[in-house]
Amino acid sequence: MNLKKTNNELACIFCDKSKLAIVKEYKNSIIIRDLFPKKKNHFLLITKKHLDTNSELLKISILYIRILKELKEFILQYCLNKDYNIIINKGKSAGQEINHFHIHILYD
Repeated sequence: MNLKKTNNELACIFCDKSKLAIVKEYKNSIIIRDLFPKKKNHFLLITKKHLDTNSELLKISILYIRILKELKEFILQYCLNKDYNIIINKGKSAGQEINHFHIHILYD
């Protein structure tokens, strides 16, 4: 197993799990609270494996399916009977600030 981190992983704040306040942990992802929330409850689902973009994640389709199942699990536990938003930003002009695949989950 290669434990050496890539330059992207070394520079990525999501890859340093010791600095994240993890709310929920799954096999392939973690959930944290957004540090700059847009709503009362603003969470991020972050892949444990460093993936720069959602297109990179789509190439690993089985991982993408697992991530979506973990997202569903979180929504069923925390957002049931609430209105919520799920947002994926791809690229700077779309609002992506951290180059590590993540999904925003927002609700009041």
